[in-house]
Amino acid sequence: MESSNARPKKAVPRAKGQAMVEFALVGTILIALIFGILEMGRLVFINSELENAASEGAHYAALASGANCTQIIAAAKSKLVLADRSAVTVTAPANRPGCSYCPIQVQVQYNWSSVVRFIPSIMLTHTSTKLIEYVPTPGPIACP
Repeated sequence: MESSNARPKKAVPRAKGQAMVEFALVGTILIALIFGILEMGRLVFINSELENAASEGAHYAALASGANCTQIIAAAKSKLVLADRSAVTVTAPANRPGCSYCPIQVQVQYNWSSVVRFIPSIMLTHTSTKLIEYVPTPGPIACP
């Protein structure tokens, strides 16, 4: 027998729709934030990579006595990992100066564009200058 004092069950409110709407709002912002952080990290890495490439190209040009423009560009691009090598522009002197301690300069440019399109593209430019260490003298040196 059922007791007459039994209370009727209260209806439980359903909040499934509310949780889904809240997740859609917060999740969109969270995903955009994560992609933004990843893209900024990629930008910093490529920026550092271009700086190292310019330094390596200038270092090679300063130390290699018979270096031509093609070899300097190849030495600079050999340090690129994440940046697209075909999109990187390396500017090196056509002729290496023939004097010791003359400056030689290498410039590296790259147009960085984000994978997600809400971050604008940026032109990254790095220049490195080194001093030519040694210029070999032509012919044998006569000792007195």
